[in-house]
Amino acid sequence: MSWHGAVHEAGFVLTQLSFLAAGVVLAARFGRSHQHGWAVACVASIIGAVSVAALGDPARLALRLVISAALELGLVSALALGSLLQRVR
Repeated sequence: MSWHGAVHEAGFVLTQLSFLAAGVVLAARFGRSHQHGWAVACVASIIGAVSVAALGDPARLALRLVISAALELGLVSALALGSLLQRVR
């Protein structure tokens, strides 16, 4: 593996760990503030992203990681849109 590949892989691992930590923190926060829909969305996206990335044929790992990242970015986008819409009101 090249140095570039190693740095890319390390960055991916840090990104995934950060997403998992943020998802847990946000789910707890939304649960405490009685925003159960957002809490469920956070937990579902964590479970979905980890499941898609971890389970399946190793030959299709790259595709599964793209799908996992799409789930994660979907949650981040939904949270950003929700925040923007709340500010507009």
